[in-house]
Amino acid sequence: MSAEGEVIGRHVHLVYSACLRQLREPALAEEATGTVFAMFAREAGKLKKEMSVVPWLFDAAHEGCGLCD
Repeated sequence: MSAEGEVIGRHVHLVYSACLRQLREPALAEEATGTVFAMFAREAGKLKKEMSVVPWLFDAAHEGCGLCD
């Protein structure tokens, strides 16, 4: 499994929960979660290796929810 795949597997429920809290609609939260991980796939190479990915995912979840709202 790729490093990106591991991040997705490890944090998908966290991102979905954050999106669901913000959007309050499961279908929109699923869409936003997909948007977040698409953003992550594009930006993963730009993130510093020593950086924790969780804060980035929370920020991206907030942004992703705005795109799906």
